[in-house]
This record gives sequence, C-alpha cells and structure tokens, in this order.
Amino acid sequence: MIQFFIPFRLRNLSNMRGHWTVRHRYSKQLRGLTATLGREACRGLEIDPCTPKHIRFIAYVTRRFDDDGLQAALKPCRDGLQLPRAAEMGGGVGCFGRRTIRAAQVGCGIIQSDGIKSGHQFEYRQEIARDRGRGGVFVIVESAE
Repeated sequence: MIQFFIPFRLRNLSNMRGHWTVRHRYSKQLRGLTATLGREACRGLEIDPCTPKHIRFIAYVTRRFDDDGLQAALKPCRDGLQLPRAAEMGGGVGCFGRRTIRAAQVGCGIIQSDGIKSGHQFEYRQEIARDRGRGGVFVIVESAE
C-alpha cells in the first residue's frame, strides 16, 4: 500500500473563470506536486504500473464540492499518478528552424493510464478540514486484487 498527503487548496476546474492560463497553472502545479510526492512515497518499492490498482482520493476541503466538481478538482492529481511521457507539439517549427518539443508531462509512474481499459478503480471522497489551513488530498493506492 502506498499513501501520501498533498497539501494543496483544491479548486473546481469546471467552474474556473478568467484566462485559460490560470487553470493551466493550477493543473500544472497540482500534477507536479502529486508526481513529486508520489515518487517519494514509492522510493525503494517495485511498482508495476500495468497491474490494476484501487486508488482512493480523500479531499480535505473547507466547503464541499458537488460530485462532478470533486472529480474535476482532483483530475490533475489523477494525471500526476500516471507514467511520465514526452509529446511533440503539432509538428511545428519554432525559433531558429528547430522542431518544437513540449516538455515531458510530469508523472510518478504508479499507474500506466487512467482510462477505462486500464483496470484501475478510482474512488473519490471529501471531508471538511477541521483546520482551514490544512486542506489537501490524501492519496491511497492499493492492489485491486
């Protein structure tokens, strides 16, 4: 069993208004923090990302999200658990005639993918944080067998 806490103030991505970069920055920070803390929690363990797992996200929030809002807020956490991968931008040519490559997507490699065919089960729960400054997400990863 792998478990770790991500100290981060969750926000509902589907209700965010404003410039797209605000949502992008939020997702990037949360995905990166999840990947870093997940790697630390897995240090010294051999993990097969293809083995089906049961993953629980327990969000400690100041106000409750509705069901789809909770999943939207935790999507960057779910993405941070995946294998890291590098992707090319749409075949464009950047400055000085070089091919533009997007930086590798951050991930800790606990799971290979979060798609339906991956066999992983995701469970979402939320609790009111007793201390307003102690918000975040507790992640528990167990074997699905």
